[in-house]
Amino acid sequence: ATGFDHWMIFGFLAIAIGLRSQYMFNVGIAKGFEDFRVTAIVAGIATPINLAMVVLAWILDAEVEALLAVFLISGVIFYAISQRLTSRLIQPATTQVQLPEDFQRRVKRHMRLVAITVTIGFFAASEVEVFFLNAFGDAEGAGHFKVAYLLASGAVMLVPGVIGSLLLPMMANALSKGRDVAGRRFVASTTYLTLLAAPLVAFGAVYSEPIISFMYGSAYATAASVFAACMFACALSTVSQSGSSLLISADKQLTILFLVIVAPIWITMHYRSVNRSSRSLNLEDRESIEHMLETVDKLTDRIGALESILDADHPQWRQQVDRQERGKSRE
Repeated sequence: ATGFDHWMIFGFLAIAIGLRSQYMFNVGIAKGFEDFRVTAIVAGIATPINLAMVVLAWILDAEVEALLAVFLISGVIFYAISQRLTSRLIQPATTQVQLPEDFQRRVKRHMRLVAITVTIGFFAASEVEVFFLNAFGDAEGAGHFKVAYLLASGAVMLVPGVIGSLLLPMMANALSKGRDVAGRRFVASTTYLTLLAAPLVAFGAVYSEPIISFMYGSAYATAASVFAACMFACALSTVSQSGSSLLISADKQLTILFLVIVAPIWITMHYRSVNRSSRSLNLEDRESIEHMLETVDKLTDRIGALESILDADHPQWRQQVDRQERGKSRE
């Protein structure tokens, strides 16, 4: 874009993303210790500060550079608070600790598969969103879908999504105690997430139209049905997090990669080919029927021409045919 210092923007984003990545790493450490209080404290302190800075920038009608500065400052705040809290959980090592080779291989394998899954999943989600946006045909319909999708995904992340994000360390701890314990926790967590998501989906389905109208105005009222459908899809994805957490804990990342990436692509391509073949068969059937109708029309014309010739040469031929048919019927 013209008028922007692209190197400055790149520097802002590089520093901010680095801070956010370290913050997420610290949150992962806290989850590994099952100290979820750290996540709550970070969110309780840093999020209001971040929101206040955004509101201030909006009131002052700040430029884009100011918004980037807000993003950078919030990254510093998230990192500083999470670093301070998680540093208490890790005791300083008195001697050099060498991780077992098997554990190192598992970590490296997990990191590779996670990188592949996240990268492919990001592009797949983007393509799916583009597909649905294009399916609506015009900019207004695409805007309605965007509003419904963002609102539905945000609503689901508020309640069941928060619980689902904490399941990985809980599942890993349960699996270390045995498959029976992990199985019971999987059933319990899936049931709990379903109980959390079901009322939310029902509420969205019943009150989707007034919610959309209240938040975005009556001009977006047609997004209500899309909002209800997106709410159900997002809730289904959240409820399945207990299963994905159990698979990750059991080193079944390839299974997740297949279920998340390969299986949807295969199913999409399969049904696309089926639709294409069915369309081609219908087209062939239509062409064959049209050809048969043309043949019937030609035969009808020829029969009519033959009857005209017989009427001119043998005027009594119809009576003779009638007598022959009556004679056969008597026999």
